Amino acid sequence: MNNSQILARHAKFNQACEMQAEACAALGSPFTAQLCTLMAKHHFSAAKIEEKLANWPGDVTYRTHSVPLRMCGALNSLARSGQAPALTALYPPHHAKKLDAAFWQVLDRAVVEFEEQILTQLEFAPQTNEVRRANGLMPALLHLSAAFDRPIKLYEMGASAGLNLVLDQFAYQFADEHYGPQSAPFTLQPDWQGPTPPHANIDIVHRAGCDLNPLDVSTRDGKERLMSYIWPDQMERVERTEHAIELATHLGVKVDKRDAATWLKHQLASMTPGHLHVVYNTVAFQYFPTEAQNEIRALLVEKGRTANPNMQLVWLQIEADNKAPGFAITQQVWPGGDMVELARIDAHGRWVTWHQA
Repeated sequence: MNNSQILARHAKFNQACEMQAEACAALGSPFTAQLCTLMAKHHFSAAKIEEKLANWPGDVTYRTHSVPLRMCGALNSLARSGQAPALTALYPPHHAKKLDAAFWQVLDRAVVEFEEQILTQLEFAPQTNEVRRANGLMPALLHLSAAFDRPIKLYEMGASAGLNLVLDQFAYQFADEHYGPQSAPFTLQPDWQGPTPPHANIDIVHRAGCDLNPLDVSTRDGKERLMSYIWPDQMERVERTEHAIELATHLGVKVDKRDAATWLKHQLASMTPGHLHVVYNTVAFQYFPTEAQNEIRALLVEKGRTANPNMQLVWLQIEADNKAPGFAITQQVWPGGDMVELARIDAHGRWVTWHQA
């Protein structure tokens, strides 16, 4: 690279790494935060990777292409694979509290050796499929089931691997109240504030999801790519995601490779009486093109006009709304269609502040 390319790499990628380091530290991953800081301070010896980072088109931050997290995912994938034993030995759970120059030297050598493999994974956007966002979805479903007492059909837009489509198989602890099956492989226990949801029977009879680039976790490659994006020092999160993958695979969850607007139009073409049709998205809608967002809104309003007391339509969302703290959990129910903010939730579902009794 020439000097101008090196400067451009510093100006874009380094700033993105620093921003990502702050976000990772705030979300409880000091290892990933330090890794991002190291990438901001050093250059890789792998020339093709440096050229890729220097010439990345457009915004490289987590707002769009999330290039630092793409690199972190590719490096974690390499460490998890055992192909570079010296790197694996320095990755969680074996890592030191302080990542230093010696760590970077081992990392840099591994990047040079597996440059082509890393370049391939850089083409994929990170997909974490955060299971703890079910901490915001399940209370809403409990309220809906208590109110309408009917079977539920689930439709998730931007579903990634579809792990949250099996949210009824998880157990939950909201304040002093326990929900979910006793046989659940794990219990989600957010810092809960506000009134707890009612105990109600959740009867999910249909699960469907779409994503532009779904991950098929029933395959080794699909599972490993998803796991590579889970920050490796968050061991409970790693184990929880592995359990959720087992559940989704056991239930045969499949995610359609379709754009959300086209897919949802097909899914809602024939809503069935006697059912509660719940459309939802978690930290996905903001990434849809504006045209697709408008098309989805219009479609739901149109389908909402056909809803009746024996067949409700719901749009449940966990999305950023430029307010603090955290993200908004909102809900629209047809007939009616008024939007209500149910709660606020942490980006990874670590805490929930519920408003609605």
